[in-house]
Amino acid sequence: MERIIPRQVNNTTLKENFPYLFTEHYQDEFPKADVQAVNKGLLEPMYDLMDRGGKRWRPCLGLAFAECFGRDARKFEDDIYYACGLTEIVHNGSLMADDIEDRSQLRRGLPCTYLKYGLDYAVNASTLMYYIPIAQMNRFITDPALQSRLTSIYNQEMVNLHFGQNWDITWHHGGAGGISMCPTEDQYVQMVLNKTSVLPRMCLRFLAEILELKPQQRSAVIKYIETLGAAFQIQDDIIAVTSEQYAKERGVGEDIREGKRSLMVIHSLNIKQKQAIAKRLDEILNLHTDDVSLLREAIDILITNGSVDYAKNRAASMMAQAWSELERQIPECKAKKDVEALSSYLIDRDI
Repeated sequence: MERIIPRQVNNTTLKENFPYLFTEHYQDEFPKADVQAVNKGLLEPMYDLMDRGGKRWRPCLGLAFAECFGRDARKFEDDIYYACGLTEIVHNGSLMADDIEDRSQLRRGLPCTYLKYGLDYAVNASTLMYYIPIAQMNRFITDPALQSRLTSIYNQEMVNLHFGQNWDITWHHGGAGGISMCPTEDQYVQMVLNKTSVLPRMCLRFLAEILELKPQQRSAVIKYIETLGAAFQIQDDIIAVTSEQYAKERGVGEDIREGKRSLMVIHSLNIKQKQAIAKRLDEILNLHTDDVSLLREAIDILITNGSVDYAKNRAASMMAQAWSELERQIPECKAKKDVEALSSYLIDRDI
């Protein structure tokens, strides 16, 4: 990531890393650029968030897939590291923006970027984190034809990301135009395929081009990573309402407070034999309340209705099918076992 976005710049490295800042007619003006503003207003907020950690499973999985399909892990070149690194940068940019949209208070145990640095800095930095990776492509990918294909993939997936986010936001608000609605399970899956699955899918689509995978390999890899993204989101939603550790870090029932229509919520709202309970759950979701007793009431509804178990079983079933198709396309190797182990962790974890 530091190869794509440096932690700090001076007058010389600013021009080396971002030559497009300086036009042909003002090449001699770069020593007058306000480098300190770049470091404090852009790079520091970016790395403040990225340095907080996170699972970083997307780039790790990308590296494992590169090894599965013939690249030597001891000799990974710039193209592989670029494809995996940009995914994490864009992911953190999306988290920064997501925290603003959700009015979250904490991210990875610390105040969200917009609270620590200011709304204007966070908006600007998060947006730049969407653009820098693709602007830096020619430093890592030298083949013009490959550059063109990767740029097209990047643009498609970034559009998909915003469609997915829109569906999620709209359902948080109870529906378009204030009209209350509950998405179907299929609509929920479509949302996560175009939100949570987007960035790992982008990474694997990049790698499929770089590694020149065969059509059957590409199809199995992309379906698998899409399914893993969906299962990861389902597990994330489960953790958000059942994990006491999560509650300590982010507050009780954060997703309930936001009015999130998760797979669990959709399941509970559609149990015909329990319409009175479903109505009560819908009321609490639409309140966007901070009342802990109401949040816990909603969580209890999801548990007693069997919606948590339903979501777990749905995620496990999806993953089993996707893995059965993928494992036939990957030769036996240590990296294949790493992919399977990491995937199991992501859908079985409790935080």
